[in-house]
Amino acid sequence: METVKKIITIPSNTKKVFQQYLSLTKPLHGLRPLEIKVVSLFLYYNLMERDNFKRDEDRWDKLFSYDYKLKIRDDLGIKDHTLQNLLSSLRKKGVILNKTIAPYYVPQIVEGTTNFQLIYNFDIKYESGE
Repeated sequence: METVKKIITIPSNTKKVFQQYLSLTKPLHGLRPLEIKVVSLFLYYNLMERDNFKRDEDRWDKLFSYDYKLKIRDDLGIKDHTLQNLLSSLRKKGVILNKTIAPYYVPQIVEGTTNFQLIYNFDIKYESGE
């Protein structure tokens, strides 16, 4: 059978790409818009801090520190209790695990990447009567 492709190029930058990725994959994980923004900022800062830490654990400890939580709160323009509620919700949903973002939510984007593709492949089975 023929494969039909629809390719859409989405302009982005290092700060927006994580939010765009999580928004596009929302049907798979069901995160709310503000949860997506929080997770995307953690992923962005994780990328920006990569060169400053040899160990991933040390970097994630820094990202979940009080100072970074304040930074994320200020970036989003939300109150402290709102951020705390969002973080609790993300822990309950398994997005935050032991002061890291679960690998399922992390696109494989490394520093210097200029092109990232997210491919949905619909394997269509036609049923009789269609």
